[in-house]
Amino acid sequence: MDIEFTFPSIEVRRHGQHVLVARLCTDLHGLLGRDAARDLALFVKKADRDPSVRAVVLTGSHPERFVGHADLAWLQEDGSVVPPLGRRVMSAVVWLALMLNSNPITRWVARRTPVQGALQLDDMHKTLNLMSTSSTIFVAALNGSALGLGAEIAWACDVRVMADGDYVIGHLEVLLGFAPGAGGTQRLTTLVGPHRARRLMLEGSPLSPAEALRLGVVDEVVPTSEVVQVGVRQAEILAARPQSAIGAIKRSVNAGITRGLRSGLRWERSEFLSSLPQREAQQIMLDYLSDTERDGELPVYRSGGYGSALARGRANGGEPELDPSPAPKLPDSATYGVQTVQFRSGSSWCRAWLYVPHHAGADSPVPVVVMGHGLGATRDLGLAPYAEEFADRGMAALVFTYRGLGDSGGHPRQILSMKRQLQDWDAAIAHAVSLPQLDSERMAIWGSSLGGGHAIATAARHPELAAMVAQCPFTDGVASALALGPGKSMALASPIVRDLVAVARRRPAVMVPIAAVPGGAGLMSTVDALKGMHALVPVGHQWRNEAAARSVLSVLGYRPGRSAHRIAVPSLICISTTDTVAPPKTAERQLRRSPYADVRTYEAGHFAFYVGAAFDQLVTEQAEFLEAHLRPDVRGAPTISASRGSDEQTP
Repeated sequence: MDIEFTFPSIEVRRHGQHVLVARLCTDLHGLLGRDAARDLALFVKKADRDPSVRAVVLTGSHPERFVGHADLAWLQEDGSVVPPLGRRVMSAVVWLALMLNSNPITRWVARRTPVQGALQLDDMHKTLNLMSTSSTIFVAALNGSALGLGAEIAWACDVRVMADGDYVIGHLEVLLGFAPGAGGTQRLTTLVGPHRARRLMLEGSPLSPAEALRLGVVDEVVPTSEVVQVGVRQAEILAARPQSAIGAIKRSVNAGITRGLRSGLRWERSEFLSSLPQREAQQIMLDYLSDTERDGELPVYRSGGYGSALARGRANGGEPELDPSPAPKLPDSATYGVQTVQFRSGSSWCRAWLYVPHHAGADSPVPVVVMGHGLGATRDLGLAPYAEEFADRGMAALVFTYRGLGDSGGHPRQILSMKRQLQDWDAAIAHAVSLPQLDSERMAIWGSSLGGGHAIATAARHPELAAMVAQCPFTDGVASALALGPGKSMALASPIVRDLVAVARRRPAVMVPIAAVPGGAGLMSTVDALKGMHALVPVGHQWRNEAAARSVLSVLGYRPGRSAHRIAVPSLICISTTDTVAPPKTAERQLRRSPYADVRTYEAGHFAFYVGAAFDQLVTEQAEFLEAHLRPDVRGAPTISASRGSDEQTP
């Protein structure tokens, strides 16, 4: 589910796959007013509902203030329409506001009466309570001072990182003639205890960064220039944990605080019992048991096991160490280098080859092409020659292998999930953006076969890309199944059913060949499939010609060609007129719907695109197309800030 995060008072950008950085756009003085509070409420609700968002980093737009405090004009105006009432009467007003706010019709009416202030306060409480109980992690990157409502927003976050300097955090409300109203009296008390909280609020005394750290109300104090970066790092660490467990822990802790020990323990029991059957928890426990049986030792007690679990966010024994596929050997005359790197994707990682021209650097970044392969294929099956041609022309290339295949991480293995592979594309793009020697404003993506379909779907979601190339693209699972014929398709029915039964019984996957003999039961069983795939495997390399049978269902329901009309970047589409794997007529019809697509056809088979004369023609035309749109001849072009991604290069 993709949810649009656009708000007048909040600047939102994605950082990698699962982290949002939200900058609260306060006014000239750093005050948070009525409109900004409404936007914050909508943003928190959307972040909580979007399963792709696992963590949010909140920071301020004012250079020295996270949130100065609430806009007093807002509070004064709403307060002036209600006559002075005693606490008992006002308690009844609050109760009435809660009732009115629970129904859309009565809410609309009540917002036009003097109780509107109580409704807005109820909305703020709901927002901060949701932050405290959501399965999404909230991190306060306090780029400056946070007083009053600013402090209350920070108290509702799970992690607080504060900038070092002449900044303060705390409650000044008593100095303005009123008490904290958005949970400050309760949340600060849980952080520092009732006596100290009461004294701080009665005096209106704020805390310096050092005092806040000593009392434990912030988790880290760092230089101002690093506060968002450190906040993102903390968010990524916690986002790697299973989300269902995160939510259960937060809700249980909150119940104990708000309802007392006995109620909190009852809440904890219910959360514990409801989290055990979750698919992610079950998989982690099964992996843990399997790894214990395999190694004869509990995974967290192995040397480095606990540290590895902390780094990954889960203790399922860790993935087996996989030797990286050796990077291609380059001639001494090569104008570029290549190294093996890895980047995080979801709860695991992808390995890749990074080709970079020798002249690239932070001061002279070069354009980059992110490249992914086809059905069950790894990067060492015919992609290196394309990447080498692009690199020789001054363009970097990041050639990655999907999770669960080859030397990339991911468990279980050999399961082809279109959703996970698209996540890998997003992670690869984020990694390329994070590298200072690469120019993220001159980025293209390149995909072949199924990877061509992924490139189409990814380009439709990433209008910031400069170009896209898709060759012999897979565009429609249904069309491919029909082209395969009913007999060959039905041959896969039995292994699919047996594999689904194995999933239900938590047994090993039932495998089928990725490329089978002609007419056999496999994902590809055309006359050229098996021979064509084996021809791409380099000497000394191994490729697992098998995938879980359930993968067929993911492929069958995948129809990336339908998103072609949404592509808004220059695209080169190279179609084989004799393609036996990806029906060419369907691909051509779908892709010509995009006004940005340059569709070209070639008299060469699906697997001929990687070798011989067809390859020579294709790589030349593709390189010229990329040169025209990425302009590798331009040195030192401006780049987008590396804060759009944070994966670090790993040799």
